[in-house]
Amino acid sequence: MNINDLDIKELFEAIANDDRNAFARLHQSSFHTLKQYAFVILKSEELAEEATSDVFMKLWTGRTNLPTVQHPKTYIFKALKNICLNKIRKDKSNLPRTVELESNDLAVSFFDSPADIMETKELFKLLDAMVEALPAQRKIIFRLVKDQGLKHKDVAELLNISTRTVENQLYKAVKQLAQLIEVYLGTNPTQKKRNSRLLFLFI
Repeated sequence: MNINDLDIKELFEAIANDDRNAFARLHQSSFHTLKQYAFVILKSEELAEEATSDVFMKLWTGRTNLPTVQHPKTYIFKALKNICLNKIRKDKSNLPRTVELESNDLAVSFFDSPADIMETKELFKLLDAMVEALPAQRKIIFRLVKDQGLKHKDVAELLNISTRTVENQLYKAVKQLAQLIEVYLGTNPTQKKRNSRLLFLFI
């Protein structure tokens, strides 16, 4: 990152006012350095690029708060570090996932044995591959909403499309994934029921 805090503060001010050119300048001048930093933590080129892209996404979606940042460089690096650490925690988390059932305050575990865990890992790998195979715009919208937790209006603004388009593409993505996974699940009632609940967590 070969620009100083003062320069970044000026860019932050402009970005807060929806200046996409300022955002592009910040991205161009700092992406490589930030990616190198992420790589030191994650030890993966792919994950480092993903984490760096995530931090820029967060900067844009939270741009109205940028003018209040006193130390921009530190702010960006800390944000990136947190994203990297979250990815590490996520990758290391092989514990059973549970869903709280509000109706009776019970927690249902989806994993009953090591075999179940392996099957579930394979299912999520398959689902991720299916998402990657979606049409480009549909995939980006799905990732931003489902993976990054962005609101429909934020995705629409980020991609310069209408909220209606976001909703339509998201609906088509979920429908397409549901149809594909239906084929994968087959007709075994027990397997189908368990994996359908896992699919619900994913989409």
